[in-house]
Amino acid sequence: VSKALGLAIFATVPSDYDELQKALMDGQAVAPATPFGRALTALARQLTGDQKEVRKPSGAFGWLRGLF
Repeated sequence: VSKALGLAIFATVPSDYDELQKALMDGQAVAPATPFGRALTALARQLTGDQKEVRKPSGAFGWLRGLF
């Protein structure tokens, strides 16, 4: 496609049918920890120019730090 259009590929998003189907059936967004969720996060960062990396909370209460 890139060669036919003469444009560079800006981003790719993996096929993750099972996770997308689960999210649709649950009425929820796709989990950010899935390959699809990570790819969408990366794409959003590219589009907005936000290059900071999201740190994963560590420890038993690491998620709590992310709230503040």
